[in-house]
Amino acid sequence: MDAAEQLVSVGTAPLGWAEICARYPDQFVCLVDVVPVELRSPEILTARIVGHGPTRRAAFDPIRNTRFGAPR
Repeated sequence: MDAAEQLVSVGTAPLGWAEICARYPDQFVCLVDVVPVELRSPEILTARIVGHGPTRRAAFDPIRNTRFGAPR
């Protein structure tokens, strides 16, 4: 199991954008498995949340030590 699968397995089920906004108001969220409304659209149909918090740093803390959060 790679890092993304581990993060998703402890994360949430896919949520719609409205539900993400309702669950995490005034917070930053770290999303994986993002499904856009249309190809190349910036609008999100569904996504899984792997982190959230009052700052970007807090939202991304869960992935900070994975290959996704490592500096390039």
